[in-house]
Amino acid sequence: MTRSWRALAVGAVLVLGGLVAAPATEASAATPTPPNLGTLVFVPAHGTNLTGIHVRTPIGCPTKADAYYMSVRGHGFPKTGQIVTENTAAGLSHTIGFDAYFLEIMRDYATDNGASGLSGRYDATLYCIDSFRQTVFATMTGSITYVTPTTYRAVGASAGTATPPVQPSSSTAASTGASTGASSPAPSSAAVAPAGSGTPVPTVTVPVAGAGAGAAAPSSGGSSSTRVLLVVALAALALAAAAGMWMFRRRPTGAHGS
Repeated sequence: MTRSWRALAVGAVLVLGGLVAAPATEASAATPTPPNLGTLVFVPAHGTNLTGIHVRTPIGCPTKADAYYMSVRGHGFPKTGQIVTENTAAGLSHTIGFDAYFLEIMRDYATDNGASGLSGRYDATLYCIDSFRQTVFATMTGSITYVTPTTYRAVGASAGTATPPVQPSSSTAASTGASTGASSPAPSSAAVAPAGSGTPVPTVTVPVAGAGAGAAAPSSGGSSSTRVLLVVALAALALAAAAGMWMFRRRPTGAHGS
């Protein structure tokens, strides 16, 4: 009788153990590997062991992620990876790429790990995570190679391809515009060109024969006033003359009537 109870007890324990272990096994088997969303671009693409580095992600993190962190694996670093960006939400985006910054320079990471120097390839991985549960929803990766103990270059797509356009300075643009205007033909009428501009601005002025490009016409302020006064004076004289002639013609008629 005692043996039967013992057998039943052992059987019950085994069954319960199996029921407890099964969900854990299924959960671990059902956990998928987080997708890799693309390549991290290193900024700058080449530098030294003293360069402050940050990476630019190709897209944003999944909407479930409320934070991210980044680790680097390579010579002299821990096998599990050196954390270079702590768990943070700074700059996190779910719609476009964003920047993640190394907290220290690479020389200091090597010193912290007792490495003699930096050498070979270093692989960075950015993890999009749940900041509380540490669940990883996606990763992005990129690499640099130290070609010497103090200089590195980004590997492949991590070097990036976009080069910011160089905007000309205002002085260069002004000198370019002036030289362009100097070679342009002069307009048929004189024009006053604004300072620093190579393009004449037409005004209502008297045409000036043979005026070259960029040549300023005489100021229209004084000459316009003079012309207006002259026209007014001539009009007054004409009116006075007409009045005189009218009075002269009227005088004989009035005298004969009296």
